[in-house]
Amino acid sequence: MADSVLFQGLIASGDRVVKELPKMDLESYISNYDGYTKLMRLQCIAMTSPLLSKEAFRIAITQIKESATKNGGCSDVTFYQTLVEALEKLSPSDPLAYLDTDWMEQVTAKSARKTDILEKELKTYKNNLIKESIRMGTEDLGNHFITIGNFGDAYRSYNRMREHCTTSKQIAQMTFKLLYLSTLQRNWGATQSYQLKMSALQLPDKDRAEYDPIMEACSGLAHLSQGQYREAAIAFLKVDQSYTTPIKQAGITFQREVISPNDVAVYGGLCALAKMDREELQRRVLDNSSFRPLLELEPHIRRAISMFCASKYTGCLEILESYQADYLLDLYLQDHFLNLYKAVRAKCIIQWFSAFSVVTWSEIEKAFPQKLEGMSIEDELKKMIMEDGLDARLDLVDKLLICPTPDLRITTIESSLTTARDIERKMRLKLHRINMQAAGFVVKSSNSGGNNISGLLLDDAESKGNSGGGPLSVMGLRGANTGGKVKRGSSGLGFGGF
Repeated sequence: MADSVLFQGLIASGDRVVKELPKMDLESYISNYDGYTKLMRLQCIAMTSPLLSKEAFRIAITQIKESATKNGGCSDVTFYQTLVEALEKLSPSDPLAYLDTDWMEQVTAKSARKTDILEKELKTYKNNLIKESIRMGTEDLGNHFITIGNFGDAYRSYNRMREHCTTSKQIAQMTFKLLYLSTLQRNWGATQSYQLKMSALQLPDKDRAEYDPIMEACSGLAHLSQGQYREAAIAFLKVDQSYTTPIKQAGITFQREVISPNDVAVYGGLCALAKMDREELQRRVLDNSSFRPLLELEPHIRRAISMFCASKYTGCLEILESYQADYLLDLYLQDHFLNLYKAVRAKCIIQWFSAFSVVTWSEIEKAFPQKLEGMSIEDELKKMIMEDGLDARLDLVDKLLICPTPDLRITTIESSLTTARDIERKMRLKLHRINMQAAGFVVKSSNSGGNNISGLLLDDAESKGNSGGGPLSVMGLRGANTGGKVKRGSSGLGFGGF
């Protein structure tokens, strides 16, 4: 299939094509998803893997034709046409590679009739001025627009629900629908905005416990898609184990219609492995009792993290390399896996090199063979030195990686200067305190009886300068020890720079 018209065009345009066979079974993998996410993931696999392309196209086309007959099922004729045209380029003789024009006309007419009915019902509700009926009618119209692939009108319909929502639960459902729609459109700025709005709502504890894991997973997905891997890892690791149980919220089962528990484990594990050090991985991932049930869904990710923490770097990288094809076929991970892998590989090399003073390039290549498409070892080491914090120098003549030897003389001088500055600062503070005490600018603590410097208050201000019983005055303070005037130079105050 790689020599088909479809993939020749994709290769010519520079699109990613994965020629290796993934470990996953397509049918069991895609059974974890429903709705538009299922169709989009099938399309992603079909347009990326020549080995699974035909099967993925057939499943997607069959799925969309079957769901159109169900109430609330996907009836996106345009999406169907796109899939059939792509399959025709891949396998022109396939029975499903021909547009079913009769079915398309029938579904289009049915969708138009339903749109007209829902708009008339909503108009009636508005005439009756019943807020709950208007809200439900607007919601039904938005749900219908999603099924026919009209995301723009669906967004506008859900937005109009706001003025007719009367409870916090209704506001949460409306915001959740907008959040779901923004993930389908891959509008990650809007996704984060609605996620923050959901988090700020005042909800009952039961509803909050159901929404919070979904919000953290959604936040992690948005950060991942924007290349913010550490923030994504932190968000995914906050997902509670209750996420493994799909719960329908506002008519949407997020675990099946956007991101599955297995995806949370993979995305969170890879982002953490790329951006967290050994101590953080152990504490926030392996010892995380809340995230562990999710991590157990993908045991190879747990093994990779355990191997990194145990300094078995080669084994860790081999696990990631063996699942390369699977991750490059993932709808959200395919654009980021190579970046994550390179970050993990750089961490492994830096940790491994910390035990040596000089290493040849050949030894590095032997310990960390480059199995994925990437840069040469020289360019890779240069990038690590400049961007990834590798404290080393390259010997381009002898092809060596050298750990710079610190100059003990300079180190000793710098340490001495630092110590001298610290001593000078402490001495100035002590002299300042002595001068404050000599001037009487210290108030004794009523609790402990000790001295406490507190803003130039005289020790006996209340007894001498405020004997009249009135409020403690500034003049009373100034005249407490000097008969009404503060003599310049009498106290010897030294406010030197410190």
